[in-house]
Amino acid sequence: NWERRYSLMKLHTATHVLSEVLYKEANALVTGGQMNLDKCRMDFSLENYDLEKVKSYIDKVNEVLEKNLSISIKFLSKEEAMKLPRLSKLAKSPEELFGDLETIRIVNIGDFDVQADGGTHVHSTGEIGKIEFIKCDNKGKNNRRVYYKFSEK
Repeated sequence: NWERRYSLMKLHTATHVLSEVLYKEANALVTGGQMNLDKCRMDFSLENYDLEKVKSYIDKVNEVLEKNLSISIKFLSKEEAMKLPRLSKLAKSPEELFGDLETIRIVNIGDFDVQADGGTHVHSTGEIGKIEFIKCDNKGKNNRRVYYKFSEK
């Protein structure tokens, strides 16, 4: 139904913001994840684990969401897209991600984030509200897992 799809769109956009915060703040790349309406998880590479820092990343995400940044979509040739810096926050090379694609779909979240992506998004970050930290797990030497959900506050 529409409400479920809209909630997943909001979570997907929030996940992009979280991946950019993790990249900017900790040079961390996404290694996995899962979105559900009750909670989401993101796995990411992070050498030095500090729970308070991870919580602060969620706070930074909420600061970005409050800015009501517009989301826009454009299509670039693979050649043009490959010139953009860090077009993906995934721990995969652009060659692995794009394969034989000739055209790459680019999602811009204001002037905050640019990523190649094929998923659905809301029109602006102001539609999302806030996300809330649930917990963070240490999943190995350099792999962490953060759980979050829509904030009830």
